[in-house]
Amino acid sequence: MPTAILDAGIEILRYLSQFRSPGVNALFLALSGLGSTVGYLILFCILWWGVSWKLGAKLFVALVLSVTLNAVIKDWVAQPRPFVYANIESVTRPGEFGFPSGHAQHAALVWSLFAAHFRKRWLTVFAAAMVFFIGFSRVHLGVHFPTDVLGGWLLGGILAKAYLRWSDPAIDWARRLSFERQVLLALGVPMVLTALHGTRNTAMALGALAGALGGLVLARRQRLYSDEEPAPRRRERLLVGLVGLPILYLALVVLSPSETSRLYYVYLWMRFATIGLWISYLVPKLIASLKKNHENSHASEAR
Repeated sequence: MPTAILDAGIEILRYLSQFRSPGVNALFLALSGLGSTVGYLILFCILWWGVSWKLGAKLFVALVLSVTLNAVIKDWVAQPRPFVYANIESVTRPGEFGFPSGHAQHAALVWSLFAAHFRKRWLTVFAAAMVFFIGFSRVHLGVHFPTDVLGGWLLGGILAKAYLRWSDPAIDWARRLSFERQVLLALGVPMVLTALHGTRNTAMALGALAGALGGLVLARRQRLYSDEEPAPRRRERLLVGLVGLPILYLALVVLSPSETSRLYYVYLWMRFATIGLWISYLVPKLIASLKKNHENSHASEAR
């Protein structure tokens, strides 16, 4: 990025810093959190279990591809964060490079796809607001230049358009594969992508993708999902899933090795693969098993 553009961005950041306060900072940290790993994890779980597993899976795959591409571009461009480039204060200090903004890119992609799926005017307005405020929060917090956010929005929009065009043909192609090839695809592609560009963000995202897709292939083979899910079944999955998710998440955190360990990125990959497996396979499998045991118990009593 030309120095003149970055210098202009620094002046904008210095101007915005005048409006910081504990309350305002808390608001923008919360908005930024909605575009974080945990924020999207909660959103996708609610979608997958409580609304539509198909929509949840499609958005999940789109986000992971966006995270991977963003990490590659960040390391290729290698543009420093504003607080590294100049002597300015920031509310937080992320460690990776700055361009393009991952928060802005992922928000533009996910919320565009969300709005395109439901095609409701009020939801489109809400989605546009989410894209804007998540991106703007990164500038207010002093962790991105305005051009980082603009670049993220542009790339996210391009990815959304491409995904809307090519995702359905890709899904139809994958469905025609044998079970063994589907498993190989679900596990092999995330492993290869991680090996090609293994960062903290890609390890988490691609691990979760492997677990979610691998579990989905297995769940579909065992008929744990149907094309039209009745509302009571979705409510059951949402309740069981949301109760178990924080327990699983915290349990896996306890097992974490030191970040300086050579095994740390392997651990991250496996940790989020387990979470992905919980989302796509273990929750519906647990509910199906409980129902089967309940039915067998009633059958035994009837006899």
